[in-house]
Formats: sequence, C-alpha cells, structure tokens
Amino acid sequence: MRADLLARLRESTARKKGLLGPLPCRHLGAATHETTLCDACGGTKTRLKLFACAVFGRCLPYNRADGVASCVGCVKYEAPDLPPAPAPS
Repeated sequence: MRADLLARLRESTARKKGLLGPLPCRHLGAATHETTLCDACGGTKTRLKLFACAVFGRCLPYNRADGVASCVGCVKYEAPDLPPAPAPS
C-alpha cells in the first residue's frame, strides 16, 4: 500500500511541476481507431489517435491538430473524479 501512495505522490508532484499533462477529461472516451496528422511534429507525418468525446464527438487528449477538439486548453474540460487516497496504516 505504501508503494501506491508513493506513486500517487510522485505523479502529483510531477503534474504540479508541469512534467505530466493534465488528467484526462471526464468527457474523454475510448480510441476511435481514427487518426489525424500531428500539426506540431515538424512535418514528420506523425499520426495521432483520435478519441471519443461526449462534448465534441472526437478529440485529442494531449495534442492539437487543425479541425479536431483538444483537451489541452478546452473550456469544457472537467477533471475526472479520483478515488480517495488509501488511509494510512
């Protein structure tokens, strides 16, 4: 149980320092098996997986691409409910 608590603390600290992205939005669904070209990947033709979104239909959780909603900076973003931390033993 202590290892789980340490992992949660490390993740929380990393998020506060900007080393991890935001938590996935509560509207985010499963991958749709569709892809789109990455706008920020320097012309490498990298493809990004699209995900279902309860608000916009489909989206990108951590990236941006023309014509696709993104959780990054989204005004409809809502953090998911997290399970409570385990009680110390």
